[in-house]
Amino acid sequence: MYAGTVSPSDPILAALTLSLRLSAAPLSERHLSLITGQPEENIRQILLDLEGFGFAARTEAAWTCGTVPPSLLGAMAATVRAKIPESRMPHYLGFLLPDAPLEECELVVRYLDEELNQQAPETLLCLEFVIRYLRDWGETHADAAFQKSSQYAEMVLIVQSQCLFLNSQMQMAVKLTPIAYALTQQSGNERFRTLVAIFGCYLKVFSDEPLPQDISRYVERLGELPDLGDKEMHASPCRGCCPRPWSPRSSRPKGRR
Repeated sequence: MYAGTVSPSDPILAALTLSLRLSAAPLSERHLSLITGQPEENIRQILLDLEGFGFAARTEAAWTCGTVPPSLLGAMAATVRAKIPESRMPHYLGFLLPDAPLEECELVVRYLDEELNQQAPETLLCLEFVIRYLRDWGETHADAAFQKSSQYAEMVLIVQSQCLFLNSQMQMAVKLTPIAYALTQQSGNERFRTLVAIFGCYLKVFSDEPLPQDISRYVERLGELPDLGDKEMHASPCRGCCPRPWSPRSSRPKGRR
């Protein structure tokens, strides 16, 4: 079925390629089987075809993404959004490419907020994909700090709170704190800057990492802040720093299917 061709309109092939592209670490055939719901032998054949085109590469026991043209990745993202139901994790792979806006990542976070209680392996992988997206977005969008710092910082706080008691994902999420802190500092967003610092310290308590020596300064600063409900907080479209019931997915951005 896949031999000799790579069709971006095939949802399984698209989901495999996007998973490899979004993952910060090599993925095993077992993990890719869990993501797609396909038998491992089928996954292996598709990966071999992708390898032949340079779109996938083997490591000792897993697979990484090769060089895939951005236009092809974009077509694959459109495929999983259109052909895989919203109830399945691979649907959300289409919202996490580097050029996706924060609003699309928020859709994935909403999905995770509903699904993480099950702690299915594919859902935990999706959480890792979100963490990588937020890391990359924060490192490449310093120019958007003034307009987007509240939205970005709150999404970081929500995702970090989703990682509590998930040791592997928490270690990844802690690394978002300095990025969100820098963006909020650059934009002069004092409320979120302090919240990011405090919650970062909170995560370090859970992850057994040493606390910063100046933690008392952040606690004192939090007590000095005015009402957290004023303009900087209301500037965020998420409005809430912990997982909470989300509005229905009817808020999907238009024109991205």
